[in-house]
Amino acid sequence: MTLPLDEEGSRNYDLIMASVVPFLRNELKRPGKQTRIRQRKVRILQLPENFYCLLLLMYEIGLRVSDAVHFDLRKLRTDSISGFYTTKQIKTGDKVTCFPSLELVKRLRSLPQIKTHFPFFDGRRNWRDYINTNIRKTLAELGNVLDIPEVRPHRFRDSFAVNHLNSGTDIRDVQKLLGHRSLTTTEKYYAPYVKSSELSLRERTVNKKPTIKGTVVAFPNQKTG
Repeated sequence: MTLPLDEEGSRNYDLIMASVVPFLRNELKRPGKQTRIRQRKVRILQLPENFYCLLLLMYEIGLRVSDAVHFDLRKLRTDSISGFYTTKQIKTGDKVTCFPSLELVKRLRSLPQIKTHFPFFDGRRNWRDYINTNIRKTLAELGNVLDIPEVRPHRFRDSFAVNHLNSGTDIRDVQKLLGHRSLTTTEKYYAPYVKSSELSLRERTVNKKPTIKGTVVAFPNQKTG
């Protein structure tokens, strides 16, 4: 079952992202438990900024955890607008193209590499165990500390999809960004979490500022409501 981090707002996501680095550095207080956690011998867990950016990848461009872990810097390109990253999805074998912001591109390129060109993966054959033991388990532990239930990698991708749909992105475009073969798949997993079309339209209409010849029109003393 799909489960975005927040159906409304970004409270859970913001809390997780503010806490993950201190958690991996043993700086986060854990009520009722020892402050320090077990010694971490795997590189991804010794590099908090890398782990942080791994979560950014899933939340901001919608990659599955398997594809995010295998993120290859050689495939990352940029132009004046954004980055673009095309990869063959591990789960389906289909290609997908994502568009990281230039700010995210800069962060990704500045990360220490665990293996040449790979900031999140050490190249071991059993990558599923690598994800389950190090990524999933760490997120579950962090969720327990923060009292956020069921914190797992796919919820970041789920949030990416729902956030786009709620902001007005056409569901066919979301399908392409997620790399789904069928529009039915996108609708099946994400439609239940999307705001009603009327509410979404109203919010986007109210929040859009009117312009005349590119100049923002100000309405002083205008009350909102």
